[in-house]
This record gives sequence, structure tokens and C-alpha cells, in this order.
Amino acid sequence: LVKGRVEYTEITLLNVYNPPEQAPEFISKMLNLLITEAKGTTVMGGDLNLIMNPTLDCQRNIKHKAEKAAASLRRADSEVGLIDVWRTLHPKENYYTYYSSAHRKYSRFFMIKTNHSPNQAFMVEWPDGSHSSVKGT
Repeated sequence: LVKGRVEYTEITLLNVYNPPEQAPEFISKMLNLLITEAKGTTVMGGDLNLIMNPTLDCQRNIKHKAEKAAASLRRADSEVGLIDVWRTLHPKENYYTYYSSAHRKYSRFFMIKTNHSPNQAFMVEWPDGSHSSVKGT
């Protein structure tokens, strides 16, 4: 977790790797960290190893073994006020960031989330190397 200022605006950055075998405990610790430490505009990104929306974030609509952890993260997002930037901009589009050769399926595990901050713009680099400007409203 890094806190600082960008052009006089408080910002908190959190880079996340959620170990699949520790998902529920990790989500709880991450939520506690965000609630107690985050200030101003919060940007959290990384490999969450969770399928937040099985219909859109997984090539085959199958139940993910970490569904309880995903449900915890959805509740945490609501509590902390985080939105999935890419999903907000592309509400019905399928896009995958991971391929499992063992399961022969694509999934979207990498995410960037932020709280709603009016007039804040971010440049996002997606895993495929493309860039896009994201503006909170």
C-alpha cells in the first residue's frame, strides 16, 4: 500500500496478488487494510485470482472454486466503494487476462478497481500493452 499526493490530491495505490489457496483470509486482510489506511482516491490493481462475474469473466460459465472469496470481494467493494474500471467501461464485453492450459479455459483475473472520484483521470496499461484513459465520475 502506497499513500501520497498527485497534483494536490490524496491517492492510495494498492498492488495485489491474491494467492488462490488463501483467498478468504487474504480478502479479509485486504479489506481491513483499505478501511483503516486508504485516503483519497484509491486505486487497487493486480491479479485477484477470482472470477467476479462467471458469465462475463470466464470463457465457460462454470462455478469457480473461489466463489466464496469472490462474494467477499464483492461485499468489500461495496463497503469501500470500489468499482471495477474495465467492467464499468465495458459492461457486457468478454475479455480475458489468463489462460489455464490445464483447464483449457480463459479467465479474467487481473483487475483495476478504484473509488468514484469526480474529475480524476488515470492512464491504465492493460495486460495486452494497450493504454486507455479512465476518468472517475
